[in-house]
Amino acid sequence: MNLTDQQITDIAREYAEEMCAHMEDDFIKDEAIRDNELTFQMAVNHLSQRYCLVEKSKLKAIRFRKVYSEEDIRSKFTEECLIDALFPEIAKEVEG
Repeated sequence: MNLTDQQITDIAREYAEEMCAHMEDDFIKDEAIRDNELTFQMAVNHLSQRYCLVEKSKLKAIRFRKVYSEEDIRSKFTEECLIDALFPEIAKEVEG
């Protein structure tokens, strides 16, 4: 699942505001937020072209490691099963 432009903007804004929360001068703070937001947006766009960035809450399949041994995972769960659990949007694209 690719992040939408709006999701990237929202995450970048949240990051920038956290990074600049300690600043007291509002003018400098606003400028720093804009700079940090732009830098973060560019970094996320760059990373998302090369890597699959997944929200932690979407990684339900990782729980398999807590419940099943690696041998069980290899024998009981196919790669397709894990992809379907981790990335349902990709699984739908592959099927269709």
